[in-house]
Amino acid sequence: GTLGTDLGTIDFANGVDESQKFEFTVPSDYESGDLVISVQYAVTGTSAGTVDFDVSGEIAQVAGSINAFGPTAIALSVVATAATPDELAFFTIAAGSFNDGDRIRVQFERQGTTDSNSNTFQLLGFTIVYIGTIATGGTYTRIIDLTEDTDEPAPTQGTVGTDLDTLDHPVGSDAEQKFTVTVPQEWDGISDPVLKITFAMSTAVGASIVRIGTEGEVADVAAGVITVLTPQVTDVAVPATTDVDRTASIPFPAASFSDGSVFVVKVARRNTGVPSNHTGDLQILGYEMIFNTPALVSGGGSGSGEDYLDQFVYGNVTGTVVADVDYPAFGGDFETLYSMVSSSAAARVDIAFQGKVPDGFTDIN
Repeated sequence: GTLGTDLGTIDFANGVDESQKFEFTVPSDYESGDLVISVQYAVTGTSAGTVDFDVSGEIAQVAGSINAFGPTAIALSVVATAATPDELAFFTIAAGSFNDGDRIRVQFERQGTTDSNSNTFQLLGFTIVYIGTIATGGTYTRIIDLTEDTDEPAPTQGTVGTDLDTLDHPVGSDAEQKFTVTVPQEWDGISDPVLKITFAMSTAVGASIVRIGTEGEVADVAAGVITVLTPQVTDVAVPATTDVDRTASIPFPAASFSDGSVFVVKVARRNTGVPSNHTGDLQILGYEMIFNTPALVSGGGSGSGEDYLDQFVYGNVTGTVVADVDYPAFGGDFETLYSMVSSSAAARVDIAFQGKVPDGFTDIN
């Protein structure tokens, strides 16, 4: 469907049970806490009832296991005004059930035959909120969910678990995909951006290798040039199981980038000259491009101040001393001029001021 003139929506009609799914990779800058999923939506009428969903899914953990969750019943108290965009908390995935790099599938089905809202529910999108490491200096992660074919053989669609989507790269075929990412302004500008791949193998084979080839081009908006990156290969020692895993960091040279640059990455399975080449399919669940970020430094500094000296107090007078208090008009920070005249050689007077001499000073002149 559409909202407004050309905002695309996925429409869940009243009176039928309709479902959709989405998948995402938990970013590498995740630090702690629950994952809170919010939904952006609109409705087509003025019904005040709730829109009910059943939510379920799977978590493919890079530690190896695939765990299911749900179904959980969700009742959304939606706006009762047509074509009015809104946002609501939708679903929470509890901390401890996932970690960074895990691939999560969320399946949601509107219970349109039984809920109390007669409107069509128009889904605009989802937002995933979490506590990250960026405040202490960490990473900025671009999750890649849109890939394209290249001039080399395309991988095939597959699944792991119940319904987690994969792109399968078979042995013997240099299957390749590409994706595009924009270098974020938060990047520190000096560390190599790195790629991590969440994957599984289609069959369990003893100790073996999968060779991953990467190459690409960078449109450097600062230098005004297009840089072709040198192709590189990375040998990944894959587990001897079909468990989900994640590669180590595959770096790209920082000197090729500036923030705002558009970066096209090609990822392929290479088969030539690979020692102990794995005989199963490389099943890719997701890609992450990771950019280091500088720490956000808390504001710190120093300040100085001076207190005005109060009216003085005389004491311990010896000899003949005449004192006067004048208020000259020479401006600045001076408000009072103290003058004293002695008519005897041994005259003396002690003067006490209440106040603070500025830091670094020991005398009042």
